[in-house]
Amino acid sequence: MKPLVSVKVITYNHVHFIKACLDSLLAQKTDFPFEIVIGEDYSTDGTREIVKKYARLFPKKIRVIFSDTNVGPFLNGLRISKACRGKYIAWCDGDDYWTDCYKLKKQVDFLEKNPEYGLIYSDIIFINEKNEEIQPNKYFIERRKKSPSGDVFWELLKNNFINTNTAIIRSNLYLPYLPSNQKEMKQKWYIHDYWNWLIISRHSKVMFFREKMAAYRTHTGNLTNSKDRFFRKNKIGFVKYDIVKQISRNSVNKKSKILIDKILISIILNKKSTFKLRFLAFVQLIRFFPSFSFLINTMKIKYQNK
Repeated sequence: MKPLVSVKVITYNHVHFIKACLDSLLAQKTDFPFEIVIGEDYSTDGTREIVKKYARLFPKKIRVIFSDTNVGPFLNGLRISKACRGKYIAWCDGDDYWTDCYKLKKQVDFLEKNPEYGLIYSDIIFINEKNEEIQPNKYFIERRKKSPSGDVFWELLKNNFINTNTAIIRSNLYLPYLPSNQKEMKQKWYIHDYWNWLIISRHSKVMFFREKMAAYRTHTGNLTNSKDRFFRKNKIGFVKYDIVKQISRNSVNKKSKILIDKILISIILNKKSTFKLRFLAFVQLIRFFPSFSFLINTMKIKYQNK
C-alpha cells in the first residue's frame, strides 16, 4: 500500500542518537500508512549497522538508501527526497526525535481538511547530548514569540522561524522545486530547508501548532553548531537574494517593497557577503529602486548599530 506520509531521516555518525530517533518515529499512532526513508551517508561509528538492524526488523515500514562514500548532507537529503512516495513529507534528522506520538496524525488530519495549507510546523524542546532539556538561545526565544500562521511569506523572508524536524509539507509543493543541477546543489544545500519553506509559503498558507512535538539536539557534530558560520551566513543571504529574484516588481505593495529593499541593502553591507553576492543583490536593488532618502537612512542605521 502506498504510504500517505514519507518521513525523511538523514543520518551520519549518529550512533548515540539514531535509536531514539527511529523509535520515536515507529511509535507514531496513525490510521494511515507511512514510511520512514533513511539516508545513511557512509557512517563510520556504527550507525550503519543500527540502521540495517532496524530495516530488517521493520521491512514494511523502513527503507534505507545507503552510500558507498560520504556524499554530504544536501546530496544525501536530495536523493531521499526523490525516493519519497507519500502525499506528505515530514523531517526528522538522525540526531533528533519526536516527542508526540500523535504528531503525524494531528498534522495530517489538519492538512487533509485544509487544502489551502501546505506546511505545518510546531513548537520544540532543546536537548543536549545527555538527553537533558536545556534552555534555547535568545535568538530562538525571539523566534518563538512570533511563530505566525496563515500567509507568512513576508515574515519568513525576514527570518527563518520554522524548525525542520517539526515540519510536514505537501510533496507536490516541494518535489517540483528540488535543485536540478550541481550548481544549485552547491548553492543551497546548507540551508535548503529555509529556501524550501520560502517557496512553499509563496504558494500556500502555513500553520503553527503550539504543542512541543519534537526535540532538537544541540551537540558538536550537528550542522547548526558547525564551525563554518561564515559559510552559513553567506548562504542565508544567497537564499534571500534567490527568492527576491523570483518576485515580480509589479506584484508587491509598498510595504513589501520596503522590506525587499532592506534585505538587499543588508546583504550588500554585510561584510560576510561575497563580492559576487553583493553585486547580484545590487542588481536586484536597482530593479526595485528604493528612494534615495530611504537608502541613506538605512545605511545610517546600519552603521550606527555597529
